[in-house]
Amino acid sequence: MVAGGGGAPFARHSGAVSQICSGKTRPRDSTLNLLKLMVARENPEALALHESAMSPPLEAWEMELLTELRRLPEAERQRLLPLIEQMIRAMATPLRRTSKG
Repeated sequence: MVAGGGGAPFARHSGAVSQICSGKTRPRDSTLNLLKLMVARENPEALALHESAMSPPLEAWEMELLTELRRLPEAERQRLLPLIEQMIRAMATPLRRTSKG
């Protein structure tokens, strides 16, 4: 929590923040943006540090893949994701060939 009078909004929402940090809940983007604004109001340097630590922008092929995945119904996407992950792991593992004599 933030010390001082300005920390009151954080005190009111500490339960929600705790659930987000523990992974018990996945907040909406609007909720995350609100939390980011609250932190920035209290400590603008924290936001600058966060922004600089973010991942680089997605490449075109990454955006295309995500766009296609987002078009799928949730149930189909959930069935497909483990298969994609399995294919990626298989491609990343060097093929082991047995040599004959």
